[in-house]
Amino acid sequence: MLFFTQDMQALEVYPNSVTQRKNAATIYKLIGYKMHWYKSATCQADVVNTYTQSATIPRFCTFVSANGEIVYTTFDQYDLESNTQNNGSITTVELIQGSPVTPNRVSNNPYPEAGAPWHSIYGYNYTVSDIINNRIYLRDNHVDQDHIILIDDQNEQWTLMDNIYLTTEVGRFFEFGVDSNDNVYLELVDYYTNFNINSFKIFYIISNGESGQVYADTLTKVTGNVWSRLTENDNTVVSNVNSFIEFTHYDSTYGYDPETPDEARKNSVLYQNTLDTLITLADFERATLREPGVANVRATDLTNDPGTEITYYVGDINEDGSINEEDYNLLVKYINDSITNPLTTYQLQLADVNQDGKVDTADLQCLKEFINPTMWDIGDINQDGVISQADLVLLQQYVANPEGSSLTDFQIRLCDINQDNAISQADCLELEKYLNASRQEKSPFGQINDNNLIGYTGKTTLSTVELLDGFIVKLYIARTDEYENQDTEYEDIFITQIKSDLQQYKILPLTIEVDLHSIQKYYWSITGKFFTTQPLSRDELQTIIININNLLKYNYSVSEINFNTAVNYKEVIETILSVDNRILMVDLDPITYYDEDGNEISKEQVTGNYSKIVKQNGVNEDGTLQEGITVEDRLVYDFKLDEAPILPGSVMVRINGGQYTVRDNNNGTIYNSNSVLARNGTINYVTGEVHLEFVDFLTDDLVIDYTKNRATLAPYRNLSTQSFYFDSSALEQDDMQDLV
Repeated sequence: MLFFTQDMQALEVYPNSVTQRKNAATIYKLIGYKMHWYKSATCQADVVNTYTQSATIPRFCTFVSANGEIVYTTFDQYDLESNTQNNGSITTVELIQGSPVTPNRVSNNPYPEAGAPWHSIYGYNYTVSDIINNRIYLRDNHVDQDHIILIDDQNEQWTLMDNIYLTTEVGRFFEFGVDSNDNVYLELVDYYTNFNINSFKIFYIISNGESGQVYADTLTKVTGNVWSRLTENDNTVVSNVNSFIEFTHYDSTYGYDPETPDEARKNSVLYQNTLDTLITLADFERATLREPGVANVRATDLTNDPGTEITYYVGDINEDGSINEEDYNLLVKYINDSITNPLTTYQLQLADVNQDGKVDTADLQCLKEFINPTMWDIGDINQDGVISQADLVLLQQYVANPEGSSLTDFQIRLCDINQDNAISQADCLELEKYLNASRQEKSPFGQINDNNLIGYTGKTTLSTVELLDGFIVKLYIARTDEYENQDTEYEDIFITQIKSDLQQYKILPLTIEVDLHSIQKYYWSITGKFFTTQPLSRDELQTIIININNLLKYNYSVSEINFNTAVNYKEVIETILSVDNRILMVDLDPITYYDEDGNEISKEQVTGNYSKIVKQNGVNEDGTLQEGITVEDRLVYDFKLDEAPILPGSVMVRINGGQYTVRDNNNGTIYNSNSVLARNGTINYVTGEVHLEFVDFLTDDLVIDYTKNRATLAPYRNLSTQSFYFDSSALEQDDMQDLV
């Protein structure tokens, strides 16, 4: 019997042999498959109102079979026109199988007050005190998982999601779940406290599952209230007219009982990953951790790594750090045949030497003059080597319309004939005199040779962001001590080996980048003392200290800790207590972090989690409006987050004291989930610049929580017996006397 019991228990841990539903639910959830619970059947009904006035079928109006055993209910409200004149008015209604569970009514009037939401006639049936680990446990178990309404005390209806942890949006989301004891719960997003909610209204359906399926016309009567409202002489009369409702309905859809392990075995196949295949970032991390020398790894792509800012001078078209003949030849090829010799978007910006918004021969001339400067005569405006009537025409056009001129800065310098630092009709007269007089080999006006004035070449920088594109996976790798201490020449071998091994898997055509030096390490140790249950010898106490140090060194080594995570103070104490059962208690000082040079740093630098407060625009400290402030000034906010670059997907903006919350969507957009913004906001992850436009004035300062995009690790460093030791009461008396 013992062996049989052991065999049966062993079968419960494998998906192919599991028999208990709660065990199966846990196993299949590991591969991303969520076993379904009760799912109600639904049916369509054609409803006719034979009452003399229009009527309303409210939410949760019930329809039942002749024996009263099968119940269907409406989950939405339907307005019915009167059909007493046989005018053909038929309303199609969807019915959900099951009995509705609603909060208690707080109003005898079935209609909400004018302008009030439909649920205002109901009270609240759950409070925040009912929330346990982000979960609200319902009082019934046979709950239809697809038809649940959750409304908070700010009159906001929450959205039911299949998995709240997979959505990139920010909002009031919840998920249906069942725990290992078959208790039904609603799990809220982990930032629900930001909404400052105290109470909830929860509506749901008690389902019969499979036994709730019906054939056409099985339901025979309306047992819920159907209301009709008539107003005469300011007197309103509300009547229940359910006896005037006639209906027919069609066959229902299927209903489902909780999924069995056998059913899950068939359905979960669609959710299994392919063996020896790297698809998700987690796949890349797991595969990389198998490599020798890898202690820890963080995989990123364009969704969680914004890249770095790069800057080049205008004219450095090939982005090699210098402006020379290679850039000139590259521009010549592009101008002659842009299809065969294309430039990237950023290179085109660098090729626009005169910054007029287009790349043409004018840029080519400016670049040529920068590389090989020529002494130009004042007055030779078109730079053809001869001062002629053509130059006079260019000068006259410029004087007549300076804004419409296409002359470069340098050419404008050549227009200043009388060198008075102004281009005017006087310059035109001087040039005319010269052209009408006898020709001279050189211009009497002088020469200019200033390559800093050749357009914007070599003096203006343009910045862009070198983003990770959709075909790059970047691996931030922390090496083991053995590999970390190897000579630099072995780094290339190590990187090549990692890339080569990862390419052995089935993989999309991705480029793998390995970064060994960007991980910032911070260190910590423990200070304080510990007490024992009884006095011990000095050797025993020293052994305990050594064991404490070794266990902390293992549990909080580079390979065991998570990226960007601070140490849990309580867990450190529990780790110390677990070393020896003779340790009574630990008096531990707060954890302090240090960089490589021993400088103390803040916890925010370890986690990368920062907050910024942005004051209301146009409002003084005393709450009064500033003079001369415009509406746009109060609605438009432009500010910069201090700790850039920013981790995509980490930005949360709390508005009006947390009444509303919006987040970024991993792609530079701050999503307008609560309609508090006039349009979606923007964020530059590299610079930290944020732009928001609100539909209404703010009543409080903005609070922005965000994470800096930097990989950090906080491993443990050996303790010092000068700062962590045992209490004097832990040492045996004889040793104490020897010590004295």
